[in-house]
This record gives sequence, structure tokens and C-alpha cells, in this order.
Amino acid sequence: RPFHIFFGRDDLSRLLPPRMVLVGLGVDPAAERMARFISAGPVDISIATFHGFQRDGERLLARQLEMDPERQPNVRPREPSVAEKRRILQEYLAGNGYDAVFWPVHADLRQPLSEQRVWEQPGSTGVGFQLTEPDNPRVWKTYFGVQAGYLGSGIYSVSILRQAIHWGGEEALGELRESVEVRDWPHGGYALSFESSEEWEQLRPKVLDFVHTVMANRLGRDETNGTGEPLGSPPT
Repeated sequence: RPFHIFFGRDDLSRLLPPRMVLVGLGVDPAAERMARFISAGPVDISIATFHGFQRDGERLLARQLEMDPERQPNVRPREPSVAEKRRILQEYLAGNGYDAVFWPVHADLRQPLSEQRVWEQPGSTGVGFQLTEPDNPRVWKTYFGVQAGYLGSGIYSVSILRQAIHWGGEEALGELRESVEVRDWPHGGYALSFESSEEWEQLRPKVLDFVHTVMANRLGRDETNGTGEPLGSPPT
């Protein structure tokens, strides 16, 4: 199976920034130019060279390590791992008093998606729910999201992205828009907002009706893409 199924999609971030050690018997001009070129980028490179000598019948091997301790590699800050993003999000929600409303809404949206494999992508103010495409199990797209504070302090939002609109259909979307006030979402699609659990309870039935319609329409397609193999895991 793919590496990320066993070890997670973000494990390799622990290995950044990359470091390289060039080892050889002496350094010719071409190797030195290559090392200098690579070191100008985000790679921390050192050169270890070995030199052989013969003295008084003895063979000696000298090692020389060439590196610039003053050099600060031009390395971009490491992207936080998914686990770190989740922790940061939890701290943000708890620190701003959002968690009591956010997590029940999150659970309401997550439950209808459990019929199919879903990936939760944490962000700075919320979570996006990603699903694979029925005709291409290697492609993951965001369908829905739930946010706290993204549209303003004390405001919660549920986003409905383009792919959910595609699978929901114009009729279901029209029914949702007739019963719920929605706004354009900056990342495409629509969003609805509310400020309390009581407001969400009023919006909840219509929103979940639309979610169920999306999922039912998706289930009408071949979820194995004709291969008999289950859907894949999120890309690394």
C-alpha cells in the first residue's frame, strides 16, 4: 500500500529542510561548482573529501569536511503537519469560545458523509470536508466546510463548494436558497452564516437535506471506477 496510508500524509514534513553531504576522493572543479549552485537554494549541503597518502611505508587516509558555518540556508518555514493544524485549530476555537457551537455543527455535517470516505482538512478557522470523485478516486475535492470567525467575530459559517453544487443539482440548490439566506463564498460556491446554536437548529434541516441529496447523487455513480478497488486516501 502507499506510504501515506500507514504513516500519514504529512510525515515527510519532519525531514525538512533537506540536507545533503557530498562524499568523494577529492573535489574536482565541476563538483565544487555543483555544490555551490545547490547551496544557493534551500538545500544545506556539505562536502566530505578523502585524501590518500603514503609515508614511510604507511598508507594514510585524511578526511576533510568543507562547510560554511556562517551560512544560513534560504529555507522557507516548514508547513505545519495536519496534526499540528488540528491542534492549532482546537486551540483557536477554545480560546475564542467557538468550540461549543462549532463541534456540534461539524458533527452534523460529517455524519451524512460517513457513507463514503472523507478527509477532513483543518484550516486556521475551520475544517473542509474533501471527497474523492466517483469517476477518479485519486482526485480529492472540497465539498463542504464549517468555519468559526472567518466571516467576522462571533460568526459561524457553513460553506458549500462548487463540487457539492455540481452533485446537488440546480433543483436542490434552488430549494436551499429559497429557504436559507446564502452569500457568495470567496473560494467559490456559497455560504450561510449564523451566530448561535439556536440559529443553526433552524438552518440545519434544509442544509442537511441538501447534503443528503449530494451524497445520494454521488452514490448513483460507480464508486470504484470500474476496477473493484475501494477509493484511495488523500494525496500527500
